[in-house]
Amino acid sequence: GRYTGQQLDEKLEETRVLALGEGTQRQVLLLVRPSIPEPDVAWEDIYKEARHTYSGGGNGLVQRLISNEAHAAKRERYERDRDIVETEEDELATAEKVVLLVSRILNNKDSLPGHVYRKLVEAFHRRAHEEDGSTFENDGNDDRLDNLSGAKKRRQDTHAVIKYVTATLLETRPGFGSSPSMTEMTATAVESLVFGEVYDEVFEEIEEEKKPLDDDLLEKIVNFERSQVHSSDDDDDDDDSAGHTHTNYKSYVSEAALNCLHCLPQAHSAVDKLRYCVLFLEKISDFFSGIDNAGAMGADSLLKMVCQHILMAKVYAINAQVTFLEEFARDEQLLRGREGYALVTLQAALHYLNSSNNFEADIFSNDD
Repeated sequence: GRYTGQQLDEKLEETRVLALGEGTQRQVLLLVRPSIPEPDVAWEDIYKEARHTYSGGGNGLVQRLISNEAHAAKRERYERDRDIVETEEDELATAEKVVLLVSRILNNKDSLPGHVYRKLVEAFHRRAHEEDGSTFENDGNDDRLDNLSGAKKRRQDTHAVIKYVTATLLETRPGFGSSPSMTEMTATAVESLVFGEVYDEVFEEIEEEKKPLDDDLLEKIVNFERSQVHSSDDDDDDDDSAGHTHTNYKSYVSEAALNCLHCLPQAHSAVDKLRYCVLFLEKISDFFSGIDNAGAMGADSLLKMVCQHILMAKVYAINAQVTFLEEFARDEQLLRGREGYALVTLQAALHYLNSSNNFEADIFSNDD
């Protein structure tokens, strides 16, 4: 509550807020996320140019000469698409069908969505390198780091690519917009494919922005672990100091939960990162319920356990990982319940860890 209130005061004009749990008996949680600005006006021209250069539907001499081959190929693609659509639900879930169909269309160079997709991804990479072209050559120069951390250009460009590719796909394949759930699955599939092309550049920008926080957090974790080793040595010589250290703190950690956290850097889309976040909380809950005499886990207990696992996992650029989710996780994904709750919990835990100067007292104390 206190964390969310502080964030609302500090970033009200820069953020959007989701209320999780409205209309249910659950406590309503507020999820603070960055606002998505309108794409740079240049993207409208880039999009128009991409459409203008598409010749797949033309009627020129070349198209007429190869019409038979083109029609045969089109017929083959249609048959494959129909096979996917007509596959029974127990063999292939609808969401998986959508992913396969979207992937086939966007990877088809002869389709309008596929052409737009390639042109916009090329434009993204070109703009990313133009943004810091001179600084790429200056090894050791801090100008490049300042360029990356001082703006959100790559993130804004990614939103533009996703927006225009999705719009083109819905325009040419209206079936993908037949219902809100179908549109959501389609947008999620587009995002996953786009991030397959641009993730490294986008995450580099976020990583540089959050580098001071992540470096500071890692230093505090290392210092805490070092203090536990020293305290353990002291305890061997002084029984009176027992109870003031937590040398057995590793025994309170779920290996399965740690594995979920370690998968975050390997996931290159918001939907995949969210899945690991949900699994992370589920594994903590399973671990806690298996402890003898464990009662119901309260919010404070969960927060401390999440903090302990983050501390133990030492995930690469953990603040940047969560910032990526704040930026790119779709509202529809977060409002499902578990996904939004997982992100809110990680936000609160990271704020707690980033603010703490005494992990032993703040994270491992038994005082509630």
